[in-house]
This record gives sequence, structure tokens and C-alpha cells, in this order.
Amino acid sequence: MNIEKELNNEQYLAVTSNAKHLRIIAGAGTGKTRTLTYRIAYLLSQGIPYNKIVAITFTNKVAKEMNERVAALIKDENINGLPFIATFHKFCLYFLHKEIRSPFTLNFGIADEDYQNDAFKTVFDLLGLNIDKNEKAQIKNIILSLKCKGIFYDEVIETDIPEFTFSYDLIVKVYSSYQKYLAEQNYLDFDDILMYTYKIMRDNLDIREKWQKRFSHYLVDEFQDTNDVQYSLLKLFVGNNNNLTVVGDPDQTIYTWRGANSDLIQTTLEKDYQDLTTIILNNNYRSTQSILDCSNLLINNNQNRIKKRLIAANNVVGNPVSYNTYQDENNEAYYVSQKIMDLIKQGAEYKDIAILYRKNMQSRAIENKLLSYSIPYVIYGGISFYKRAEIKDGLAYLRLVINSDEMSFFRVINAPKIGIGEVTLNSARELCQKYSTTIFDVFKNHRDELKLNKSTNYFLNRFFTAFDNFANEYKSSSDISETIENYFKDSGFIEYVRNIDKQEQSKNYFETIASSRIDNVYELIKSVKDFLNNPYFDEQGVEKLPTLEDFLNEISLQTSQDEINDENHVTLMTGHIAKGLEFPYVFIIGANQGNFPTFQAINSFDFSLMEEERRLFYVCMTRAKKELYISSHFGRTRNDSYFTPSRFIKEAGLQKTTKKITEPKTYLSTMGDKRRKIVNNNISHMNIKKKVSYNIGDKVSHIVFGSGIIEQINKDKLTIRFDKTGQVKTITSSFSGLSKVD
Repeated sequence: MNIEKELNNEQYLAVTSNAKHLRIIAGAGTGKTRTLTYRIAYLLSQGIPYNKIVAITFTNKVAKEMNERVAALIKDENINGLPFIATFHKFCLYFLHKEIRSPFTLNFGIADEDYQNDAFKTVFDLLGLNIDKNEKAQIKNIILSLKCKGIFYDEVIETDIPEFTFSYDLIVKVYSSYQKYLAEQNYLDFDDILMYTYKIMRDNLDIREKWQKRFSHYLVDEFQDTNDVQYSLLKLFVGNNNNLTVVGDPDQTIYTWRGANSDLIQTTLEKDYQDLTTIILNNNYRSTQSILDCSNLLINNNQNRIKKRLIAANNVVGNPVSYNTYQDENNEAYYVSQKIMDLIKQGAEYKDIAILYRKNMQSRAIENKLLSYSIPYVIYGGISFYKRAEIKDGLAYLRLVINSDEMSFFRVINAPKIGIGEVTLNSARELCQKYSTTIFDVFKNHRDELKLNKSTNYFLNRFFTAFDNFANEYKSSSDISETIENYFKDSGFIEYVRNIDKQEQSKNYFETIASSRIDNVYELIKSVKDFLNNPYFDEQGVEKLPTLEDFLNEISLQTSQDEINDENHVTLMTGHIAKGLEFPYVFIIGANQGNFPTFQAINSFDFSLMEEERRLFYVCMTRAKKELYISSHFGRTRNDSYFTPSRFIKEAGLQKTTKKITEPKTYLSTMGDKRRKIVNNNISHMNIKKKVSYNIGDKVSHIVFGSGIIEQINKDKLTIRFDKTGQVKTITSSFSGLSKVD
């Protein structure tokens, strides 16, 4: 491993530094992950045991990449394991599964955002508070803000509650009830994972001393996104004797709204660690100098930053950043689609292209145009695979085997619905008190006292039989996918999902595509199998096979970035999700006052809000490797005022070129090597196709799914099996995106 040859001077100094406390300020595209990875490999080469090193990342995706990179770097060294590389939450989960205290048990579950919302709803109902929906949302946000700061409900003081909102007593009452409810269900939410780790380390000297001896070197990526709780618990783990390396870029702090504190990397570290060594990385290996010049100009307008200037390491100037304005958002979307078509003709691939925006709602116009052009795309940050109703239902079936909580059970008895209403649930809650047990146990072992009807009893018997069989088999199963499928079938879940699909068949084409729920369920089964068959290195560096519990934890901790794959499609996402990613060609759309920056930042007296918006725009710009296209549009805002170009355009030194393009009524679209005619968006696709006669066995071509063969015909409904995916879809014969292949 020849480190000096493979790194620039600043990277080499950072990797080989002997500093006990090291701060690496790494600008966008300067190789921060590479530097951190090489530092881990260097520490290993210097004789630091692999099971004494912890590297903290902010996404599972990066953790996996770093694991692979470290493994590749040390493959020729005599090292038999890998360090523990994980997110903050995963590291704390590892800690809690060893140190959690009553009332929780070691098999506690993780309450994701949906579960958290359901828990708050249940608490509000149980408390019987006479307040409206907006007030409930405000109370919930105040509580989550307290948790983000690491304040437990029994530590809240009156000055912690925002003025002119709600009383101290009300907030503490809801907060304590929420935490009590989660504890009864044996669940922790995301903030609890960090807070309970901190609380245990803070309040138990013996545990703190044990864990301070457990690891000797801590390395933290994306340190600018660290919040106060994370920093406090990190200090407890590092203690006085351990080593700390942090890597980050204050110019990319874009999560202050969820607790990130850039002062931690800029000033707090220097105060807490007087011997802190700082190394700045300026050489950018991603973008052209033209892109970097505009980015440097923009970010220099921020006052609260550590000064640096990014320089293209390869000295490539590249094409100037393109900036144009358009008459409205549809015109802007038309231009972007045209430009994407040009890039594809010039040899680019769809996966080389990203379209970034400030808010999810900005994707509507561009989606319409991409669909019209048959340009394949995926939106990240919308409804993810694991947020789909049928997937959440399937996960609830699985979660019950690990942790028989109330919320998961409620999902199961509503998928399918088996006739259990509020009256029955209230009776069940009374039995919970009587037997000091859970809702799940009441319905499993005491339902004879609930006076259920024959149909409900039948469905419950069916479910619990399937549940018991699965619980007895899944740990020793030689084929987990078959075991899960049998569980889903025997319980009635598969039948329930198929019935939903059948109901959706009567709807229009686009809804039918979105409602292929049974395919999603089988994809879930496959994802469990793939996960359980993929070994990992535990905190001791020992290779192990994951468990179903590991899978459920991993899903609960997923971020939008974890879903991003390398398939050939254009990527649409907000700037927040784009951080850490890179693409040869980047479009930033809707660069308008009110969109980017937001009206909130424009109208605020708090200058830090505008600085964060500017950092976010800077992050978007520095995602581009070869070419960057920025655009604004005119038209009316939702407040009935008029859009104007973003202030960031002038700050980045970009010239305005207004283009008003007249979109033709018809135009040619390319999909692979085929060309076809598409009408303008304002004409119904469903009503323009000429009548075509189809027969069983005919070969057809579909705009999205490619080629296939007709297997069944029912009036105007064609059942087609597609070659590429093997999927079977039912599609209306009049759909314009379907054609017969001779």
C-alpha cells in the first residue's frame, strides 16, 4: 500500500498525521471519504487493532462503500478483520443491545417516522385533549425539538418551551405519555437511540469506563452535520485517552433545521481539544474550474465559514456554467428535456444526469415532460419502496415475530380488515389491565372474553396459526423466502394484496402501474433473503450472517440516499438528498426568489437562514462534474406575485439569458433505438390511438416495460408477460404507449 503515491500532499498529511485530535476541513469533491478511508488503512498498517477502530458515517450507503474500500486497501496486509464502520444510530444500537435497561428489553423495535406519528395519535386519543389537528402537530414538533437537543421529559424546564405556544404542563404531559407508550411497546424512536445511549454513558461510571477502553480510535465523517446530542455522546466515548479524527465541510452544513450545528466543527472542537490539528483540503477532483469558480463566488457571500477556495485538481476549465430564464415552469421543463435528449444523442447515459430542486413540489412540471419524452427517471425522497402501504403491512407481519407491539398488530388486523373496531379494542385494553399484558397477547390468548363474531374469530385463528408456524421456523429455515411466503399466504395477506390489485385493474393505466402491489410484496420477500444471505463484519471484525431483526433495524434506519442505485435513469431529487453524490451533468431548476432561497429565508431577520440556503445551493452546484445547467422561470407564485431569478444567480457571477421557447404540438421522442410520435401533454393519451386488433401470442412493445407477449385477453384488457423483467401486467389495449410488433 503506497500511500504517498496515491494521495496529494494535503491528503497525505491528513492520513499520516500523528495528532491525537485531528480536524480535516474537506471541501466539496476534495476526496474526504478517500482520505478517511486511507487514514483507517494507515492506522491498521501502524499496528492499531482493527477491533479498536470505529468510523462513523451519516448514511448506510457510505458505510458500505468505506467497508469495501478499506477491505481493498488492506487485502495484501496481514490483517484478519475490518474496523466497525457504521452510522451514529447503528453504533448506538450496537451499544444499546448490550447496555439497555428496564423497561426495555434487548429485542426492542425502532419507531420510524410513520410509527412515531401513529404513536403520537394514540397518545392524543388516550389523553382526550380537546385541540385541533394543527395544535397537535405543533405540540409534536416542540417535543421532537426537545428530543433533538437531548432533553428528556423529566429534564424539561419552562424556558425550553417556545414563548406564546403551549403551557409547560401540557408539553411535559404529552411528552411523558408518548415516552411511556413507546416503552410499553418496547420501542425507541430515532432520537431515543442517541438519547438513551448518552443517558446510560453519562449516568453510569462503570459502563462509561468500560466503553472508553473498548475502542481507541474514533473517526467521524460529515462532522458538519453532527448535532449537540451526537457530539456530547461522542465526547463520552472518546474520553481523555482516545484518539479522534473528524472530517467535514462547514460550507456544506444544510441540516440545521434538524439539529446540525456547524459551530461544533468550526469553534467547539478547538475549545474542547486544545491540541487540535487542522488540515484543509482544497484540491477538487470532481468538477471543472468553471463550475468551481461560480461555486466559490457564491459561497464567499457567507460570513460564518472557514475560508477556502476550491481548485480543479486536473486543471480542466470546462464549459461555462449555463444559466437561462424561461417564461414559465413548463417552458423550463421543456428546455431541460430537450437538453437531456441532446446529451443522450451525444453519448451520455441517463444515469449520468441529475435534476435538482429545492422542494419536492417542483418536480411536477419536469415529470410531465420527461414522461412525454419517454425519458426514464426516478424520484428520490418521495414515497420510497419501504413506505408503500403493502410493504409497511408486510413489515408489520414480520416485526410481530420479533416484538409483538400494539402498532404492528393494528396494521396486521387491518390488512386484511377482520372486523375489529373501537369497541372491541377498548374491551381488549381493559383485559390488558386485568392480565397485565399486551394487546397482542389478549387477542392471542384471551379473545374468548371479547365476544368476537364467528368471522373475526376465523381470521384470528388463521393468522395466529400462520404466525406460530413462522415463529417456530424462520430462524432455522433453509429458504427464508419460502418460509415468509408461506406465512404471508397462510395468514391471508397474499390473498388480500392480490384482491387490491384486482380492484385496481378497473382503473386507468397509470394507476394500474402504480398498484402492482403483489410484485412489491414479492420484492420485499426477495430483499429479506438477499439481506440475510449477505455476511457482514461485526464490531469485533468477525464475519457473521445477519438476522431478521438486523433486517428490520436496517430498514428503519434507511435514508433516501440508501435507495439510490446505478440503474440507467435520470435522477430527480432535492438538494438535501443530493449531498455526497456526483453526476457528470446536473440541472438546477426553479432557481427563483421564493423557491431557492425560500420566502422564509428571504423574510427572516435571522441571517443564518439565508446562509443555509446559500450553502444548499452551493451543494447543488458542486454535484456537477462536467457540465452545470441552472435555470429560472417567470410566472405567478402561489401568493399571486411574480417569480424573479434567485439572488444566488448574481452572487455566483452568472449572466441572465432569457429564452422563450414555443413548444410544438407534436414532437419526436427517443426510447432506446425506437422513435414514435407523442402528442402534447394537454391531449389525452388514452383517446388518440387507432383501433388495433390483438390476439393471444402477439408480440408487443411497451413504452416503459419493453417487449412482451400477450398471454390473456379479457375484452379490452391485455395480460402481458414482459421479456426483460418477467413481470405480468394487465394493460388497456387502447393505451397509446403500447404497440404491436410484426
